[in-house]
Amino acid sequence: MRTSRYAVIGCGNMGSAMAAGLVRGGVSPDALSLADAGTPVLPEPLVGCAVGHDNAAAVSSADTVLVAVKPYLAEAVLSGIAPALRPGALLINVAAGVTVEQSRAALVGAPGGVDVVRAMPNLAAALGEGTVAVAGETPAGAARALEALAPLGLIAELPETLFPAVSALSGCGIAHALRFLRAGVTAGVAMGLRADMAAALFAQTMRGAAAMVAAGEHPEAAIDRVCTPAGLTVRGICELEANGFTGAVVKGLRACCIGR
Repeated sequence: MRTSRYAVIGCGNMGSAMAAGLVRGGVSPDALSLADAGTPVLPEPLVGCAVGHDNAAAVSSADTVLVAVKPYLAEAVLSGIAPALRPGALLINVAAGVTVEQSRAALVGAPGGVDVVRAMPNLAAALGEGTVAVAGETPAGAARALEALAPLGLIAELPETLFPAVSALSGCGIAHALRFLRAGVTAGVAMGLRADMAAALFAQTMRGAAAMVAAGEHPEAAIDRVCTPAGLTVRGICELEANGFTGAVVKGLRACCIGR
């Protein structure tokens, strides 16, 4: 059974995206406490939710606590909420680069049974189409996080050593995919389509391609099915590769990966 109450500390881009995804996935706004130092602009699913400035008050009744603050603030925030956590609570820290060990070290004074998990989400979590990597201090904690975050999209348990790669592919990769989409729209306009129609067509094409892979089809097998001998598709792919397409993608994503 999904935990009954959530708290989200930090309502910036990522925190509000995760909160919105939880609400879209069936978590009642009444079961979601939001805390932020400022007055954030919340996405539509969260309009009407109460947002406070007291982190400790927000977590005091929560079974699952998401900490989505800037990395340099994480230690202070974790230290501040530690005594207010419920015994047995699940604490998920999504601050980039902050390890499970560092989170645990900051939770001085926390009650017993608190499970500590590190998570790496992306912004598509707001629509339930995100990817979230999780690494738990214990297998039980990781299992709880997989269940608690299930409404956000694809949730995968991975070792922390792979989080830089996940950040590149899933976090930064959103912008890379959108850059490809924008290039496709530009091409569509150059060929005579309105920009809005080109965007709709190419976005659905990308969605369909992703669905094929998600259903188990290997990308190369799908490409072979589309590329008829001496056809237009293979001509286009050859042109892309002649201009360094695959190499450029690899270089771009590796540039986003710490320790590449």
